[in-house]
Amino acid sequence: MLKIITPPWIALGFYRGVKLYNYKYNYELIEYEKKEDKKYAKKPTYFYAECFGTSLYGGLLYINPFLLPITFSKEIYRLEVNLRNLDNEKEKDEYYRII
Repeated sequence: MLKIITPPWIALGFYRGVKLYNYKYNYELIEYEKKEDKKYAKKPTYFYAECFGTSLYGGLLYINPFLLPITFSKEIYRLEVNLRNLDNEKEKDEYYRII
């Protein structure tokens, strides 16, 4: 049973890591676009290596058995947000944080 549940759970952790990186990148890009003087501001760059690193971070957090109650409760939170169509919750940082 554990062999069936563990790989998808780790893959979900990888997926959450990618979603977290994309959210942070998009947030930084929106903040950059809001600035009036872009001459001195640095435009954020999307790095695949950093995205992969964040996905590894998510996978490692999801495989850790001590963090299982925290990650499981976050997944229940995300499930409720999606089932109830609470789109305003999806715009918050809390939705994308892994733990």
